[in-house]
Amino acid sequence: MKKISNFLSAFLLFIMTVPSITVAEGVNILEEQNIEQKIQELSEEWQRHFVDAVNHFLEKELTRLRKNKEEPRENLKGQIEKYNDEVKHGSNDPETFLSLARLYDQMKDGANAIIYAKKAEKIFMSQKNVKGTAEARRSLRHYFEKYSYKPEDFEITL
Repeated sequence: MKKISNFLSAFLLFIMTVPSITVAEGVNILEEQNIEQKIQELSEEWQRHFVDAVNHFLEKELTRLRKNKEEPRENLKGQIEKYNDEVKHGSNDPETFLSLARLYDQMKDGANAIIYAKKAEKIFMSQKNVKGTAEARRSLRHYFEKYSYKPEDFEITL
């Protein structure tokens, strides 16, 4: 009997030390859990909408870029022909040669881009146009680096 009494005393002491949860507190805990769950669900839904919006934007941008990439090639060829006609008719304008260099660069034709930039540089130098010479040299450095050419690849020795 004494063992049962000691057990009951210990049990009652344990129950008194454990904080009791009222029904109202239990409801509050459940409400907090529901709120946390709803916040989690909303967060996941927002993330899905965000990812969908980003994917939609990227798809539209890729479509636009693909369209822009295809159409200029013919346009560039027409512009090159126009500038080449000017050169054939005796134009010695260095800006024409720089424009041709840029167009060939856009066509990914590095050799021609360098040739025309060198012609522009030579004319700018003969005109003592420092600004134009610097611009032509900047373009040349860019083309040499971009197309992995060296200046000596374009030097003619007799």
